[in-house]
Amino acid sequence: MSAHLVRRACSLVLALAGALACGGCPEESAGGCELDNDCPQGFVCLAGVCWQSPQEGEPIGPGEEPQTQDDGGTGDDGPGPADDGPAGDDGPAADEGGGDDGQAEDQAPPWSIVPGRGVGPATVSQSLANPTTLDQARAALGEPGSLAEGATYTMSFQAGRLWLVGIDVNGSKSFDGPDHVLTAIAREGLNAQTLQGLRVGSTLAEVRGALGQPDHTEVLPASETFEGGRVDEYFRLGLFVNYGPTDLAKALSVTRVYSLPGGSFDPAAGTLTYNGTTLYLGDGNSTGDPQSRHRAAVGEPDWPGGFEKEVVSGGTPVDVQFYVDSYRIQGMEFIGVDTVAGMFERDKLVLVGLYPFYYGQAANGTRIGSTKAEMDARYGAPTVRQDPAWDGALFLYTTGTRKLGVLYTNDGQSQSDTVVMLLLNYQEG
Repeated sequence: MSAHLVRRACSLVLALAGALACGGCPEESAGGCELDNDCPQGFVCLAGVCWQSPQEGEPIGPGEEPQTQDDGGTGDDGPGPADDGPAGDDGPAADEGGGDDGQAEDQAPPWSIVPGRGVGPATVSQSLANPTTLDQARAALGEPGSLAEGATYTMSFQAGRLWLVGIDVNGSKSFDGPDHVLTAIAREGLNAQTLQGLRVGSTLAEVRGALGQPDHTEVLPASETFEGGRVDEYFRLGLFVNYGPTDLAKALSVTRVYSLPGGSFDPAAGTLTYNGTTLYLGDGNSTGDPQSRHRAAVGEPDWPGGFEKEVVSGGTPVDVQFYVDSYRIQGMEFIGVDTVAGMFERDKLVLVGLYPFYYGQAANGTRIGSTKAEMDARYGAPTVRQDPAWDGALFLYTTGTRKLGVLYTNDGQSQSDTVVMLLLNYQEG
């Protein structure tokens, strides 16, 4: 099972790093509501502010009345996202006026960036029962989009000014129609802003002045499709802000609302503590927590999946069905044994993969972002596994009776390379 998990882990790291430019929950934002019931019909309460659903018009603040819209900011007769659309019959030309009337870019109303909801007409999935599919997003935007260069699950719209990031739900290993949209990213050139006027180009001080301190902030390394840099993470709001070298926002990413992916883990004990609940990783046969336990602690996964693998037990090959709960935005993968030989139910958690944006750490300081020098000092010299199927190096450290798998930037060629994924309770064989 190990090679399968490593291939999946490596692709997850690349897809995630390239997909999000993200931030959380503004406890200091304007008041006005506590519950959705405190808001007018068609509005929801987010961080003390009544927000109007993107499908129903632009968001408005507390005490204001909804304004009449000619259209939803989509279609040939209404303004698009400030001349961002590619040339074609379904949207405005890339460098011309934002509609048939030739309205100038500086006169076109901006699209709304609504934390937890979406960007303009492009919404994000709210749950497994209430998803936004890529097909639905394409229909709302009026264009098919194209894959972002070097990406697998990132679709580019509006001439590259809007990215949608998804998760594979049909096993095609490509971003296609039924797949769920997890993130909508407003990028440079898109005429879009939040209720507070935050947009690409806003300063870090302006963002934090409007939203308060982020749930977490970190500096992420560059990858094939992500420039790297500082990210303010507002998980409880569903907004992430990625900054350039001068602390100007270069991307605002919207997701659904998530719980905070902090806490701690113990590689030697095989435990992960999340929201005060300690989860135990076992052998998949007689030990390991049930799937319901981590779901109760973390919440609903972005997507539940699984795979079958032949495992040799006592010299006899046995088909084992594994489940995979993917928490893509929170940076966690939970893998457990579901059934053995198609008939023996086990429901035992075996392995947890951790990657950005997970930010918890072990008691000795091990975390995503630790250097290889720090890891070698804590756990001793690792063994290295190479797998041509995914072309990468996996470093295995011995922690008591268990193995800790680690993926590094630059394949760990330097002692200064940093951890991009941790595999707790890694199983060899």
